[in-house]
Amino acid sequence: MRIETADNIDHGDARLEDCFEAVVTRFADGYVLCPILWSGGNCEECMDIFERRQEANDTAD
Repeated sequence: MRIETADNIDHGDARLEDCFEAVVTRFADGYVLCPILWSGGNCEECMDIFERRQEANDTAD
């Protein structure tokens, strides 16, 4: 799957992957497009949400 990126660089083939709270597009050269980063968030915020949900799930079990 080829995707045109905002940086106008051909990053090669891409595949969708799950990454904690988002579905990201990872390219052959390692370049990643993430909707959370696009919207001004960061990986640390995403990881915090993921960890809180994991803790809540562990407590509920």
